[in-house]
Amino acid sequence: ANLVLRNIDQFNATNQQAVNRIKGQALAIRGMAHFDLFRFWAESYDRTSSALGIPYIEVVNPEAKPSRLTVQQSYDKIFADLTTAETLLGDVDKTINTATARYYLDRTAVRAILARVNLYAKDYVQAENYATLVINAIGLSNRTVFPNIWRDAAMGEVIWSVAFNLGEGV
Repeated sequence: ANLVLRNIDQFNATNQQAVNRIKGQALAIRGMAHFDLFRFWAESYDRTSSALGIPYIEVVNPEAKPSRLTVQQSYDKIFADLTTAETLLGDVDKTINTATARYYLDRTAVRAILARVNLYAKDYVQAENYATLVINAIGLSNRTVFPNIWRDAAMGEVIWSVAFNLGEGV
């Protein structure tokens, strides 16, 4: 993600909406990856804690030895990447996913991630707001359709999924 982000802005003049799509997805991946690390390594989930969080890597430097930020600083960086991604993915050059194929991070997927991050941060109002946006965009399945989601026979309630070729993942 950082490699993409390092040079993506040089393409602004070509097609800003394509840049928004790619940059938004890269920021979402970076924010989500750091949140996954945060969930395992942060000493606290308290949004304002000065306890140790995680190092937040924003540049490519294999020799860097970054220090850990506080929990609050870690949250700030995660939220900054995800909210910027949400904004960028609101103005893109083409449809990212369809109702039957949700293999790429789009605005709805970023909002789902933001719902979870806000839940961990105990900002329940924002968690509910983002979750509501996701539910309104994707919808909820009925009792007949719901079991088929787990057999990959239905896409109801799927926000983001991994694409497999025939025979993979079985």
